[in-house]
Amino acid sequence: MQDLNQARIITNSNSLDHLLNGATTKDLVSAPIEILPTKANEDNCNVVVLDYAALSSVQQNDAELTKLLRTIKHANGMKTILVNYGNEEMAGRFFEAGLIVDYILPGQVTPTRTKATVHGAYRDFLGERDALTKTYNRGYLTSRLEEAVEDTKKTLGTVGFTLLDLDKFKCVNDEYGHNTGDVALRTFAGVMKSCSLKPDRDIIGRWGGEEFVIISLQTDLTGAYNLAEKIRIKMGQTPIPQDKGELIVTVSGGVIAYDGVDTGITYKELVGKADQLLYQAKNLGRNRICR
Repeated sequence: MQDLNQARIITNSNSLDHLLNGATTKDLVSAPIEILPTKANEDNCNVVVLDYAALSSVQQNDAELTKLLRTIKHANGMKTILVNYGNEEMAGRFFEAGLIVDYILPGQVTPTRTKATVHGAYRDFLGERDALTKTYNRGYLTSRLEEAVEDTKKTLGTVGFTLLDLDKFKCVNDEYGHNTGDVALRTFAGVMKSCSLKPDRDIIGRWGGEEFVIISLQTDLTGAYNLAEKIRIKMGQTPIPQDKGELIVTVSGGVIAYDGVDTGITYKELVGKADQLLYQAKNLGRNRICR
């Protein structure tokens, strides 16, 4: 587990900024609530500490607060702590919905409590995130895919699964260096996130090495394929900066969908089928998506 002094925290409150000033963190940034989601995304934030008391009366409305929490969550997947919110029942609902990872009620906000809560949120963030790209890691993705397959068997809905791989990535590392390779991986992660129109349904992460996956909840084969194709096209138009100029790295992929009818199917078999389609895309010349 990484040291807590690598955590990046953003808050909308000067008072919380003061409370957290002695925390062992890499960075502590204060930002107005209007730009907080954007700032969190740009700064690759790990934890957002949202001070309810510092919000406007409009933003303190439960419906508006829910929208704000969703926006923050979708910005970069960071963990959000809600502070000084007096409605414990509603805070519990936010927690159950995954919009916050913890909350501190009014009157319970102390330096010790706040710092401990932030550190706990950061550990949660690291437990499900890839260190380089900040997308979900394989352990988290495996758990969510297995859960999605079992839910689909009950609901007879659909779930899409996409396996994507950067083409000739070993050549990138060998010719341009591993630093450029890391930039390519982070760029690809950013392209994937920017192409998704359903951040609440598209679970994006790094499967390992240069392989990434998308678990598309409540999405059929056409929807999952269209997203993968959109990502492929945009990646092919996104230069990777490096010392010799700019580099284009293409992507290949395999896409499947599961409708829950065959109850004997396991998540491992779905991964295997997507992997076969990815292999097919590579054999057909790369820079393509097979379904």
